[in-house]
Amino acid sequence: MKFIELKEKKEKELLETLKDLRGNLSRFNFQLSNNTLKNSSMIKKTKRDIARVMTVLNKEK
Repeated sequence: MKFIELKEKKEKELLETLKDLRGNLSRFNFQLSNNTLKNSSMIKKTKRDIARVMTVLNKEK
């Protein structure tokens, strides 16, 4: 997910995206603890996407 794409979204869409990303991160961490996660780099990518969404939301205020 790119920063430019996020800047074009409305606040409601960003909040929904943030909710989805946090759910994904929770699921990835659970899979990691059970040794069923195949691609551990997804955790890092998801954290970065969450940070991007939070940055856009904070700039709008």
